[in-house]
Amino acid sequence: MLLDLKHSRALHRQHQARKTPLLIFTASDVVGMADALRREFFPTVSISPEVIFTNGSFLGCISRTPPAPESLICLHDILNSPDVPEQVLRHILTHELIHLIVAPREVDGKVTTHPPEFWQLENDLCPERSWIWEWLWDNFHSCLLIDKKNECIKVKRDWRKRTHLQCRSLDEIISAAPRHQHPEGIGI
Repeated sequence: MLLDLKHSRALHRQHQARKTPLLIFTASDVVGMADALRREFFPTVSISPEVIFTNGSFLGCISRTPPAPESLICLHDILNSPDVPEQVLRHILTHELIHLIVAPREVDGKVTTHPPEFWQLENDLCPERSWIWEWLWDNFHSCLLIDKKNECIKVKRDWRKRTHLQCRSLDEIISAAPRHQHPEGIGI
């Protein structure tokens, strides 16, 4: 999800989260991963984004302050666990980084932050995305909401009460037939 001025409350929460970020409990180095992804897939992006975990409403989002080249990726605290596979974090970070190079544009009379070229690039860079979504829905189905209007996935406020992370591994997900499809036209 690309945050702009219409998401001013979320931007304010991000600003507050920057002052007091949550501790990172993932087994992966998300900051190093974001920088490696930037160098590998997005060489035209000159500055590595800052990555923090927040307890906001979006599963993941990126904000950029124009004219400054800096950007901030916020990952929801629901992902801040050593049980979350590295591939899931990698996919979400890649999705957010794509927002830095694919601008929102009008499609069929509506401005979208995820135009067709966005999805094509994500498919090219993340061929395992259907397995990632299977893992997310399998583990967090009771905590996630699809917000079609804002083209994003939101995390319910009471997610801590709903989370019972049994965590099937990504290998277990891949070995079974996927039950859920990625919500097309919906970002992270």
